[in-house]
This record gives sequence, structure tokens and C-alpha cells, in this order.
Amino acid sequence: MTPISSRDGVPANPRSLAWVGFEASFGDGFLARPEQRRQFKLNADRSLKVNSHDLTLFGSGYYGSSYIPALIPTGVSVPGDTIDPRQHDRTHNSLLIATDTWRLSEKQHLDFAGFFRRMGLTCAPISATV
Repeated sequence: MTPISSRDGVPANPRSLAWVGFEASFGDGFLARPEQRRQFKLNADRSLKVNSHDLTLFGSGYYGSSYIPALIPTGVSVPGDTIDPRQHDRTHNSLLIATDTWRLSEKQHLDFAGFFRRMGLTCAPISATV
């Protein structure tokens, strides 16, 4: 199997018509309560040429979680804070897109496309045992 990318950012096989990207980030933010934020993102694209069809597949995904910092700046006392310190959010998002360009002749073509998307957000206190 030929690798999709190499260290210098140039595709190892430029004819593969594909790429993949991944990003991860972590942090606690700048507020009094650490967020413990974790985010992961993945994107991929692949194009294929099959007879008179040009097919393209694209996918994107995201997952993130953190504790809600309650928007209290560092060094500021807020009596009776109304945010539960166990408040936690978890979110995800995924997208898949497929397209097909069918070349009927040099001057005519048909385009087909479809997509699937799913999103979710959970925002609730978590138990101390988790």
C-alpha cells in the first residue's frame, strides 16, 4: 500500500487523489476552573476515476469534551456560584459527502451528490465516580 502523504507535505503518490488531516488539542483555558478541554478533528478526501465517472468522497469528524469553566475569571470571588462544578459537556459532529460526475459526452454530464450528517451535544453534571 502506498502512503498517502510524506514528511515534506507532498503526497507520496500524487495520482492517489487523496488526503487525510488530523488535529488534536488539549488545554485548561484561562479561567479559575480548569476546563480539561480535549478536541479531536479528522478530515479525509478521496477521488476516484472509474470509466466515465468522477467519484469524490469526503468525510469530517469532530469530538470534544470539557468541564464548563463557569465563566468566572481568575482572582474574582463569586458567592453562591450557580454552576455545578461537575458540569461537563461532550459534543460530536460527523459529515460524509459523496459526489459522482458522470460524463455522458464531451459536452454533457450528470452530477449526483448526497450527504449524511450527525451532531450531538451532551451537557450535564457527571458523577464523581467517572
